Amino acid sequence: MEKQLIIQKLLDMARLLNGEEDIDRFFELIIVHISSLLNTERSSFFLLDTERKELWSKVAEGLKHSEIRLPIGKGIAGRCARTAQPFFVNHPDSDPDFDSSWDKRHGYSTRNVLCYPILGRNGQLKGVLQAINKKDGPFDSNDLELASACAAEIAIALENYELLQAVKQAFKDFASALVKTMEAKHPITAGHSQRVTAYTLFLVEKMGLNFQETELCHYACLLHDIGKIAIPDSILTKPGRFSEQEKKVMEGHAIWTRRILEKVRWPKGLEMLPIVASSHHERMDGSGYPEGLCGEDIPLPSRIMAVTDVFDALTSRRDYPKYDGQHTGTPDPFDLERVFNILQQNKGIHLDAHVVELLYAHRQELEALMRRLHTIPEQD
Repeated sequence: MEKQLIIQKLLDMARLLNGEEDIDRFFELIIVHISSLLNTERSSFFLLDTERKELWSKVAEGLKHSEIRLPIGKGIAGRCARTAQPFFVNHPDSDPDFDSSWDKRHGYSTRNVLCYPILGRNGQLKGVLQAINKKDGPFDSNDLELASACAAEIAIALENYELLQAVKQAFKDFASALVKTMEAKHPITAGHSQRVTAYTLFLVEKMGLNFQETELCHYACLLHDIGKIAIPDSILTKPGRFSEQEKKVMEGHAIWTRRILEKVRWPKGLEMLPIVASSHHERMDGSGYPEGLCGEDIPLPSRIMAVTDVFDALTSRRDYPKYDGQHTGTPDPFDLERVFNILQQNKGIHLDAHVVELLYAHRQELEALMRRLHTIPEQD
């Protein structure tokens, strides 16, 4: 392979790895580029399981639905993990660490193997890169140099990803704590935001939305009612139905949600979060609030959330009825048939018809999720 082409492929890999936030896609990109650079039939990326002291295959070309686990020190990749040294084996049949059982089970023939350890900045082992069957002959020292460049890029990208995930998790934990603090003002609604988040992510997965859209839905759901922190307790915790003036004040929580979230400098992909989070009470016919948006002018994540927000309100205990005035005190959750009838009646009028139909299509799974969420005790 020409030197200029190699450099270009390495630069392409660095750009893609450091710009990718989806963990599964992240590792798939690694393998695609490694096989191309080293000109091999297949490559694998093993991550270290520190608790079990094993390597496990995060991505292995040719094995989409099975996982390989190797104790550190066992097998050729295990030896690489134990020694933290790179090497290649051009005659695996004569290597004492080579296990031919996988080849026999899958009708494969391993001709040569290259392994390279992935080490963090402090020299700590992160995983092992393994390339199998070079297409144009045996592995040599030039291949180790290429693998070294790849391993360095992977290690940096992996540590950056781990740092980013730690920051995201810290923010999610902080947001959850903030939401629980707000919900403590009105204990009967405790867990509502977390349940709406779970229902929305369930539907998002069924819809096949991409990583950034899923992240947007996650944060928007978690924080969609944060504006209630600005609503007076005398209204927020009032039993029974609101007066017209109280209703207007209560509806103001959507505007407060937007105002609060607009104070945050959101990263790329989450810029729309204040609008999405505050639009969960918009209605398809334009009769909702706070902006009176209509149809597809309402962001798709908000339309999904509108359905899941109603679903959770009707399947949870509430101290005021949302859809009829016949109940007083603290009514029990509505019967599920009644819940789905209400959703059906509002399909295409208040609620997005496609989202409601999707919910119907996966009703059994959704009901199972609902039961799990309502039996999980709140954690401090």
